[in-house]
Amino acid sequence: MKSKDMWQGTVGISLIVAAGAIVGGITYLLWGPPIPYWPFGGPPIATITTTIASVPTAADLSGKDGTLFLCEGGSSLRAAFSANAVRLALSDGRQISLPQVTGESGVRYANPDESFVFLNEGTVVFIRENGVQTYSGCTAQS
Repeated sequence: MKSKDMWQGTVGISLIVAAGAIVGGITYLLWGPPIPYWPFGGPPIATITTTIASVPTAADLSGKDGTLFLCEGGSSLRAAFSANAVRLALSDGRQISLPQVTGESGVRYANPDESFVFLNEGTVVFIRENGVQTYSGCTAQS
């Protein structure tokens, strides 16, 4: 008789635990945190958002005077040359005037502390800012 009572007690406790798990699971689904994946084909509860990085737009250089140069990386510039100086309009919106300075190769223009240097070597021009080449491989457009 004892084994029958023990068996009934084990079954009774198992049923109580199973019922509690079912009620707890339903409660969790209804009032718990959102579930990122809904396995039953319904819409996901979590909201998916995307972020688009803002890309600076190039300044319109069409109204500027001088020769148009297209550079590597999609940048561009216009250079208006005069006696011993150059006026630059850059695609990032800056406009700079530089005097011609003595250079080893090609024609070189720079501000007094040479933190901004414009190099003209044949048909290709470059810009170096604080020792870093920021506009490179710029070729004249006809």
